[in-house]
Amino acid sequence: MKSLRILGGLLAGLIALSVSPADAKDMWPPPAKYDRGRLINAKYQTPIIRKLSPAKLIVACQGKHLACSYAEIGSPCFIFLPAVGWEPMLRHEMGHCRGWSADHRS
Repeated sequence: MKSLRILGGLLAGLIALSVSPADAKDMWPPPAKYDRGRLINAKYQTPIIRKLSPAKLIVACQGKHLACSYAEIGSPCFIFLPAVGWEPMLRHEMGHCRGWSADHRS
């Protein structure tokens, strides 16, 4: 049963990663208040950005997203992007580094 969940997650990740950069260009921008400004942690104002292979991106983003970020107060913001076609996704992930919630509500 556990192996089926893992396989399902990997499959979902592969499908998500099959979206072309042209399709990703319309990626959801952050709300205006998260589109500019300081990151949520004043001590770490430069995010740590990693461009990953599809297999590593599936692991880093738990098989759920084209790209992802991890932002917590007290830690640097980590952004994981695909090695190719990452440009349209950076703005969205930077919004999370500035405090935009993971559920995209605000």
